[in-house]
Amino acid sequence: MKMNKTIAAFILLMAGIASPIHSQENNDIQVNNEVSNSENGINITPATTEEAEPNSTPESAERPFREIANPSSWEYKLRNRLTPLITEAKRSKYSTGICVYDLTGDSVLFEFNSQKLMRPASNQKLLTSITALDQLGKDGEYSTSVYVKGRISRDQVMKISERRIADEHFNEEVGGMVTSEIILYDTAYVYKEVLHGNIYVKGTFDPLFTTEDLNDLSLAIGKLPFEEIDGELIGDVSMKDSIVFGKGWCWDDMPSYYVPWLSPLLFNEGIRLKPKSDVYMKNPDTYFLNNLVNSLREKGKDIRNDQVRLSFVPTDAETGKQIYKKTHTVEEVLNRMMKKSNNQFAESMFYLLGYNNGQVGHPTTADDCAERIREVMRKADCKDVEETTIADGSGLSLYNYVTPENEVLMLRYAYNNKHIFDPLYKNLPIAGVDGTISTRMKSGAAYKNVHAKTGTVKGVSTLAGYMRASNGNMLAFAIMNNGVATSAQGRNFQDRVCQALAK
Repeated sequence: MKMNKTIAAFILLMAGIASPIHSQENNDIQVNNEVSNSENGINITPATTEEAEPNSTPESAERPFREIANPSSWEYKLRNRLTPLITEAKRSKYSTGICVYDLTGDSVLFEFNSQKLMRPASNQKLLTSITALDQLGKDGEYSTSVYVKGRISRDQVMKISERRIADEHFNEEVGGMVTSEIILYDTAYVYKEVLHGNIYVKGTFDPLFTTEDLNDLSLAIGKLPFEEIDGELIGDVSMKDSIVFGKGWCWDDMPSYYVPWLSPLLFNEGIRLKPKSDVYMKNPDTYFLNNLVNSLREKGKDIRNDQVRLSFVPTDAETGKQIYKKTHTVEEVLNRMMKKSNNQFAESMFYLLGYNNGQVGHPTTADDCAERIREVMRKADCKDVEETTIADGSGLSLYNYVTPENEVLMLRYAYNNKHIFDPLYKNLPIAGVDGTISTRMKSGAAYKNVHAKTGTVKGVSTLAGYMRASNGNMLAFAIMNNGVATSAQGRNFQDRVCQALAK
């Protein structure tokens, strides 16, 4: 039986209208559940014809949006507000990924390229901080300690003193009298209190250890009744490996005011005191020991330069007597790390995670730290965790890659665990108020509402965090722009998305 061509075309048209329109890629997910035509008010959008991989399920089918029956509903209006922004993102030269989750309703609210791997920049700090709060708690401890191992006795020691005298004599080449300096060494035996053993200073990467703390540490050693040491002053920096920069950091940035030199033994944030500077220095651990030795010499302690060294392998420090300990908590470090996006603070938290109170059994590597984050990502039901690339804790690395969806799932995990959410939320920058978004969204529904972490490196601009929707629901969101010509491009887009979500 032959079918009339007009009837066949009508049947195919009706089948297209009746079938759900899905694409395998997030950037083709329909923002509205509407189908129409320019002539009769129905807009017919052709479906993507890409062939699905065997046994694969389109993302939109796997996690469909909630059905919206009421055109006057908040969700319906929200999607209409987001539609032009998504159209703009599709037409732009840069890549965009968005995921919005309704934490109150416990469902995906909106997504666009949400499963695309993208560079997070400082959004990486969210993964680091959530993991630290989960694994170590807000009271997780950074410490700088001093241990003494040995005995003090009164010994007869040779004292060598130096004298300089002027020697005037005739010089034939000059044809006259000249004066030169002669150095004489005098020796004598005296009794001194001698420490036969070692002094260990052990750090676990405390970025809040100050100049005042170093003075207190010096006073603690100064109280020991010795004048001379028959042993060594050892800076134990075995908490992490000897690699001083992160994987994938730009060589021409190191060190600078935002790229630190990584060492578990530092004070004044690893910034030189004199001449005053705001740039991270090289070898902050050596600088730490040099300042300590100079302070001890002023207190009458005779310590030679050849008796001072760093140890990159574990020592037996903790078998000695502890005479000093200064601690700070994860929550204390979290404030500067998140509000000011301090990279030194983020890397310290990253390595504290990997160190795991010394349980790792070897100097901590970046891979150890990354695995701790992946463990929590699995707990948070993140997708394809092994495809996530974690190279550092701050987001400086060019090697970091994460999806907007997984960032939001980590934010959801934090929200569902009070011991994580409370300290995290209060330390996130607040739109128009403080931190790295103090000058953004200073009006509109997003003002004082958005609590979020920024991310900015060359070509990358990101924003992820929490906000309250106008219906009172708490939302978690991640907006990631990669390939932007300027960071302002990304910031402008993110701010408009946030205003649309909050309206």
